[in-house]
Amino acid sequence: MTTTSKGEERGSKTAETSFIKGTSTENLPNFELKRKEEFLQFPMIMARELQRQELIAQKDNNIEELQKSIQEDEQIAD
Repeated sequence: MTTTSKGEERGSKTAETSFIKGTSTENLPNFELKRKEEFLQFPMIMARELQRQELIAQKDNNIEELQKSIQEDEQIAD
């Protein structure tokens, strides 16, 4: 980093400010690059998790409906 005649600092961005602002990833260390990639994938991960939960709820609901149907069939058979 260099300083101007007015004492202002100029030069490359630090990894921290680059990470926070979401700008260039050239200066990021590997672990911060990985954190940024994981952060960007978070919405997709959450969407998949919600889909899984919905599928589980549907499966549970289908099992309950099947059990009711079996009970009704048994009552009819009796």
